[in-house]
Amino acid sequence: MSWTEDDDTELQAYLDRLIDQQKELQSQLIPLAIIINNSKSIQTRTLPNIAKEEYIIILPKDKWGEIMTDEYRLQIKKECIDKTIELLGEPDG
Repeated sequence: MSWTEDDDTELQAYLDRLIDQQKELQSQLIPLAIIINNSKSIQTRTLPNIAKEEYIIILPKDKWGEIMTDEYRLQIKKECIDKTIELLGEPDG
């Protein structure tokens, strides 16, 4: 068997489908990255303090270096959840 023009045509059809899918996924990746970064920015972090055998709680700060208010964090959380549902649909279960 040898390579024919039909092989090129068939391969190009599959390649076109893959490129279309890549464009669709790429358009979703940017909003997903934004949601992930926003979600991480409002989370409370806990770090172990090995010397005192306890945890240090680090509250998130805004872009001015001030500790975020609970109201602002809840607002961002709601926006992140709403946008996630818009992009991915409702979670299973």
